[in-house]
Amino acid sequence: MEYQVKYYSLSRPISRFNTKLKTLINRTKDIPGLFAQFAKVLPLHLKANDFIKTNKLWKGLFKMKWVFWTAIIFSIIFSFHFISVFFEWIRVILMGQQQEESAFLASNNMFNSIQLFGNEVFVSGGVKYLIFIFAEVIIFHCTVTTINILSGKKQRPKFKDFINAEKRMIIVSLTAWIMEIIVSFAIGLILSILGLNMIKKFSEFIIQFYFIGHLFLDNYNEQFGLTVKESFRHIRTHAGAAIAIGAVAYFLFLIPIVGMIVAPILGAVTGALYMFTHSVHDEKERIYEFV
Repeated sequence: MEYQVKYYSLSRPISRFNTKLKTLINRTKDIPGLFAQFAKVLPLHLKANDFIKTNKLWKGLFKMKWVFWTAIIFSIIFSFHFISVFFEWIRVILMGQQQEESAFLASNNMFNSIQLFGNEVFVSGGVKYLIFIFAEVIIFHCTVTTINILSGKKQRPKFKDFINAEKRMIIVSLTAWIMEIIVSFAIGLILSILGLNMIKKFSEFIIQFYFIGHLFLDNYNEQFGLTVKESFRHIRTHAGAAIAIGAVAYFLFLIPIVGMIVAPILGAVTGALYMFTHSVHDEKERIYEFV
């Protein structure tokens, strides 16, 4: 009986590895550009703040009272733990129920609780995406309004467009959450192997900032008909901007009640200002009808 011996060529796997390696090297060349984006977008938040005040963007939100009150109620529920810890600290210090040393310990406990609060909500990952799902109507409204003002073309989405935007935010948030877990694990593993555990936590924050910023920029891309997949691919070229927007929003979200309203508005406007002033999607028409 004769046996046939099959020979498998390694040329194809090696070729694929070389292609991926070249792609990775080419992306590292974009790092200076990402730092430039980051440096530009951080101060852009101040211009966004002035833009919000000048154009009174909150008026449109007041017209949608159900959106406003839903955000307020959700903010109160979400911030309940933080608020209870803060008032307990105030009670111990002002009422003088304990000695000075105990007041110091109470202060220390409060800051530990704040840190734990932030870790539970953001570092763990899941809850921040739930916040974005609740805040999507605000983000969507502010993005559309900002583009209207900048372009001088008044285009208003219908109610079904808000529903579609909410569905998209659920899909994008779930995808971003999964990708955050995968990327954080992969980078954390690499850093651990290289003995760079000291910057592991820092890398986790940067990854979170990126995906938070991604959710804001995706709303802009949505206005021009980009699919979720196209948007993910496109935002990678604006990673520095996404990280800057995400970093500011991250810390604003930690402010009880107020942060839940301010962060979505400021992040949406900053993202729209950046994308518009950099002529992103100038070649595309917006997907909504003129009104």
